[in-house]
Amino acid sequence: MNLHPNHLSLAMLNWMQSMSAWQIAKHVSSNSNGSLLDRLSPLANHQLKSNPQRKNPRQKNRNPRPSAQAANHASAPSVNPTDVFRDPEFLRILQREAELRTHSALDGLKHYQAIDREHEPSYCRTLWRRGTTELNDYGADLPKTAPCLLLVPSLINRAHIFDLYAEVSVVSTLVSLGVRPLVLDWNEPGLQERRFDCADYVTYRVTEALSQAQRLYDSVHLLGYCMGGILAQAAAQTAWTKPTSLILLSTPWDMSPFHLPEFTEESIAQMREWIMRQDVMPDWWSSAVFQLKDPFRFQRKFTRFLQMNEKEQQHFAFVEDWAQDGVPLSRYVARECLIDWPQSNPLLNESWRVAGHSITTHAPCPTLCVIPKRDKIVPPTSAQPLADTADHILTPDCGHISLVVGQRASQSLWKPIAKWCGAG
Repeated sequence: MNLHPNHLSLAMLNWMQSMSAWQIAKHVSSNSNGSLLDRLSPLANHQLKSNPQRKNPRQKNRNPRPSAQAANHASAPSVNPTDVFRDPEFLRILQREAELRTHSALDGLKHYQAIDREHEPSYCRTLWRRGTTELNDYGADLPKTAPCLLLVPSLINRAHIFDLYAEVSVVSTLVSLGVRPLVLDWNEPGLQERRFDCADYVTYRVTEALSQAQRLYDSVHLLGYCMGGILAQAAAQTAWTKPTSLILLSTPWDMSPFHLPEFTEESIAQMREWIMRQDVMPDWWSSAVFQLKDPFRFQRKFTRFLQMNEKEQQHFAFVEDWAQDGVPLSRYVARECLIDWPQSNPLLNESWRVAGHSITTHAPCPTLCVIPKRDKIVPPTSAQPLADTADHILTPDCGHISLVVGQRASQSLWKPIAKWCGAG
């Protein structure tokens, strides 16, 4: 298994940010607003408790030999965090801690690389193909009358999240529940797709795939996951024949949580210009954007990996492989998703147009909206506008990825969805 480039980059970033934080903290005035000091003070207190013989550098040694009774009853001296941050000993401790955590994470990464990932993908037949996009049918053994569920993944991620491995396969679960899964697989952008924006993907891929499925089967439900939910919402409103129902999983709509207030208009313009100079945006670039929202997550998850049992480690490896193996984006899609949508919020403002239609939160068919409570990728507030107009809402207690492939996903998500589709 090859090493994903983001992993090594984030390992180094963890160490560098620890040192950068110290360089900032040691120059913070004790009269500053305190937000940084409030967050870093526990480090200072921990350093003091770990080294009780070390005193506050500003505290005078007026009582060099206190009595034993006084020592037992005296409270710990108050510490000014800025003094500790200027202490060379604190820098030494911080460097050591950063090194230990980085080595622990790299040890976890090494074990992750060694995990066996043998997996035979589930059988499917390709029903339709346009450019590099395919519509694959995983329900060959089901009767033609079985309800169909057309699954639309995010443009950023690969479709095999729906067929991760034998024990955790959404398509296999749906087949066992009597639902025919049809999966839209983007693959990498070809010559046609490199000129697409998101509206083009809706018009020339999602709605055409939906039409193909409707020609073959009577009842076709449309499901979108994450960004795929945005495309599915638009397709339901612009398709000539509407889907039987619409299911939206962790779908962002209000883009204000993704706004970049720390960037100036000039820097935003430079980012937009840089994106438009690319032929396609490489998959590692968009992956890095999401990783850098919480760069220390790398250290936490690979350190935690060492405490997992064998089954948990294998599941982690398949999920991590999928998360790091993204899909390149056309420059127009990248500009919309990474710059334009977060900055101007056109979905919430109903200014996004597809095939001449202004796309809104109101779908023309029964809608099920699923918002996981612990989603850190798509905050629940971002998906709430869609829930406000949905016919039914599910709020499982899970995260963005565990919603779909977590240990309880079959019970908490796919069984209710199969029931929603009329199976059983």
